[in-house]
Amino acid sequence: MAFEVSVERDAEFATEGGQPLRWDVYRPTGADGILPVALVFHGGGWRRGDRASMEAAATALASRGYLALAVGYRLLSDDAPWPEQVHDVKTSIRALRARAAELAADADHVALVGFSAGAHISLLAAATANSDTTFAGGDRRYGNESESVGAVAAFFPPVTSEGVGSMLGLTGDAAAEAAPLEYAARGVLPPVLLLHGTNDGLVPHEPNSVALFEAVRAAGAAADLRLFHGMQHEFVRLPEMIDPTMHDVAAFLDRHGVHTEAFARALEDADRAWAERVAARAAGGGPAR
Repeated sequence: MAFEVSVERDAEFATEGGQPLRWDVYRPTGADGILPVALVFHGGGWRRGDRASMEAAATALASRGYLALAVGYRLLSDDAPWPEQVHDVKTSIRALRARAAELAADADHVALVGFSAGAHISLLAAATANSDTTFAGGDRRYGNESESVGAVAAFFPPVTSEGVGSMLGLTGDAAAEAAPLEYAARGVLPPVLLLHGTNDGLVPHEPNSVALFEAVRAAGAAADLRLFHGMQHEFVRLPEMIDPTMHDVAAFLDRHGVHTEAFARALEDADRAWAERVAARAAGGGPAR
């Protein structure tokens, strides 16, 4: 079912470093009850971009039944040095939970959807949720709220210490701390969906999304990888690309958050049916197909 979408723009949810933080709220009109949430973060190399560029992505998610919030964060500058951007992501998660009742948001089903730099800081926020030491900080008005999220959908994210370090001007331990790949082996990431073009000259899909996918899987956590042949960085700007990718994102969030139990039962039924089919074929001497 596709919903019509209403938008409330420029809602302030916190103040950091004297700067107001705002989000745009995309709501599926006519959807009943509290809604699962997707917090959406723009790209732009940490130094550029704004939440308005997330209108198409947020609208597509809201039309699929999600309360989608396009979140603004402070751009990298002398007034907002690294890692204030990660702090802002965490602040938005806590603020969402603090305001869940007024937003009709389901605080138990919160996911992050990020693009490029926005994907990078989303992965870091998810990996270090509720830490007292790593990327801890931000607006403590919401300090009692959890920073945990149920899943992350990351479009063309930089994840290695070498790549992230060169982009942010970090070295050594600081570069490693800023690299999502460093956290994957620890099993601290929630389910992750990675979407990347194979002709990305800015953030190559190998080693970035491919390496993170393999590391998350090796740690026993859930990860899906979508590679788009010949696509470059920011390929979702191309015609007809935002809707199918957001469909994939919504389906992933449904499977690994909103409708996890129902999907698990359906998967068990499918596995059982397939096993019975294989056994029947083997007993009859024919190939299973």
